[in-house]
Amino acid sequence: DIGTKHACGADLTLIDKSTPEHIPYKANDVIGCGFNAHTMSIFYTRNGKFVEDAFQNVRGGGMLLYPTLSLHSPGEVVRCNLGSSPFMFD
Repeated sequence: DIGTKHACGADLTLIDKSTPEHIPYKANDVIGCGFNAHTMSIFYTRNGKFVEDAFQNVRGGGMLLYPTLSLHSPGEVVRCNLGSSPFMFD
């Protein structure tokens, strides 16, 4: 199953452009999401490699940004690293 990202409640397909055949995500893939304050963009990584800038010109309008995660089906499991361990992509 490929990943999705959400913008204002809309589901958008996240295509991994780092692979020639756009290989679907699989169990044990490490998906990262980060915010680049210099370019004001939100980006995704897969197994430590840059995938894409998902959102550009992100402006909070004075609001704070918070990490958010949603799962699709019962029994899905994720492990989150919000900085307590080194990130694969730096």
